[in-house]
Amino acid sequence: MMTMQCKHNGGVLASRVSAFTGLFDLLKKQHKIKASDVVEIINAYPEFVLQNKKDLLRRKIDLIERNMKGANETLIRSVIKRHPDLFLR
Repeated sequence: MMTMQCKHNGGVLASRVSAFTGLFDLLKKQHKIKASDVVEIINAYPEFVLQNKKDLLRRKIDLIERNMKGANETLIRSVIKRHPDLFLR
């Protein structure tokens, strides 16, 4: 299913495997989001993969954590899962 979308979206996901690996590692290891949830996010917003260039996604999450009072791991995980569009440019 993922390869089908890659072929038909005009090159948005024409990125390296390391972009996918970095995204899965960041979301799974640091924020404990299941891989199936990450796949759902990518299916809904294919350009989400491109947001992790040069740790941009991690820096955005750090910015939210610094500027949002009471931001804990559960809140950050919920924001990423429910509103991934907030992390798009």
